[in-house]
Amino acid sequence: MDNNYYLNDPAATEMSDHRQGDPLFQKYFWTQQYSLRWGSCWETFESGFNRTYGDVIASIHGPRDFGIRPNRFMEGPNSDPDNPDFSVGDMMGFDVRAVTTTNPRTVCLCENQWGQPMPGVHVTLEKKGRLMGMHHGKSTATGHIKLFNVEAGDVIYATHQSGSHFGVCFKPVSPSLPKAGGAALKLELRAISGRFSMLSGIAFDASGNLMYRCEADPAFPAPPSIRVVDGVSPSENQALTQSAGTYSAVIGKTGFSEGSVFFTAKDSLGEAFFVSQNAFTKNTGELSGGYSHAGMHLELALTDSETTAEKLAVLASAFPAPAKGLPDSVRRVSDVIALNVHPEGSALKGLIQLHYFADSLEAEAPEAVQIHRWQNGWIPLTTGVDLVHNTVAATIEGPGIFAAFLDLTRSRVTGVFKGIDPKTPAGWMLHPNYPNPFNPSTRIRYDVPDRSHVKIEVFDMLGRKIRTMADYMHAAGSYTAAWDGRDDHAAAVPAGIYIVRIQTDQFMQSRKMILIR
Repeated sequence: MDNNYYLNDPAATEMSDHRQGDPLFQKYFWTQQYSLRWGSCWETFESGFNRTYGDVIASIHGPRDFGIRPNRFMEGPNSDPDNPDFSVGDMMGFDVRAVTTTNPRTVCLCENQWGQPMPGVHVTLEKKGRLMGMHHGKSTATGHIKLFNVEAGDVIYATHQSGSHFGVCFKPVSPSLPKAGGAALKLELRAISGRFSMLSGIAFDASGNLMYRCEADPAFPAPPSIRVVDGVSPSENQALTQSAGTYSAVIGKTGFSEGSVFFTAKDSLGEAFFVSQNAFTKNTGELSGGYSHAGMHLELALTDSETTAEKLAVLASAFPAPAKGLPDSVRRVSDVIALNVHPEGSALKGLIQLHYFADSLEAEAPEAVQIHRWQNGWIPLTTGVDLVHNTVAATIEGPGIFAAFLDLTRSRVTGVFKGIDPKTPAGWMLHPNYPNPFNPSTRIRYDVPDRSHVKIEVFDMLGRKIRTMADYMHAAGSYTAAWDGRDDHAAAVPAGIYIVRIQTDQFMQSRKMILIR
């Protein structure tokens, strides 16, 4: 956090906790962290992430939680104050706990209509008809997610994007809620019919009132609506009006500063779907010291001397966006972030940092991930990349719409997700891969009932080994591997039929996979 101009600089993870009067304080006082934010890195980090969500508290473990007293020098990784290299992850911890309820944490399993587990599903809990903005994050690599304080009468909303497809699940919680340690509550996501894309944001009118706006391609078959939620009570449903290809409405929630916009529309078959979009509005003076929003996976640091905007409105959407200006080999790996200012035409300059999520893929080089800005098509920006912490940063010069994209030609499948299902599988099984046929990648799920050495290998139709996906000892559980259509030397293999095989001392099974190019 030292470097004001490049958030992904190695020195940017120094986490000092010194105070006035400490002999070493002067060294830290001159870092860009202090000159920009007038506080220690830990103070900034905690103020940005310590949050209360209804009955749930999310807190950060700082140095004092580990017995490091204020004004005391941190030994170890940060032992050289002239070359701070302290890693945030070495000392940071999250403690999320229910504080006013004895209800157990409920395990949910997110699946598609074919019973395949779905990682990366966004899940939100509505408490007995009162959407409180309780975002529970994303499902794990095995499709599981634990929900806090779930009761009969609550409603679970789940959404998931895969390429240009969007899936949703709306599930009221019945009195027969599974208890902790029992069977997982199933969330089956259905794919919405039709390939809609959307760009949405919160803007200001001339008087500074908040406006919700979105552009959809194609237009929705019926007018969509929004409900604005601030963690206390939701607004009434507001229908959006359409004019010149844009849907809009004045936001009816007075005094809105942070929460969600719950967007509802109908797909090409007339069935309702939804997406929960995180949003906030701030006076730019509140952002001058930097601002982090955990729910958006977003960090902003404005340049005060070059920013004339009085207010900033931000909205993050996981819904598919237009692909104009992008090659087919590029995939979006972050939410779409819309920034708008008041008064219109005022200057906005600073840094935007996004945390990206690529499921089982990882970039082979920093150049594979870039932030793009929408200007009637996606335009790449000069981007700083941290492949260790999956963050990207770029300078912004004015409001706009931004997102991070991954070049699939310069990425690879990381291999096996090491998530384990809560229940031990009853027997060995190599499940059909999904999707099949596939391009560019497919997931391979398999069950391991006992601790065993497991090989997962891919062969061509001549019996030649193409790729080793796994070759190590497994604990009992259900696993998912992903194959990106490349061999062990990272070379793309031609289209055709391939065989995936699981082999152990006790079991062997094969299945056909069809790769298309």
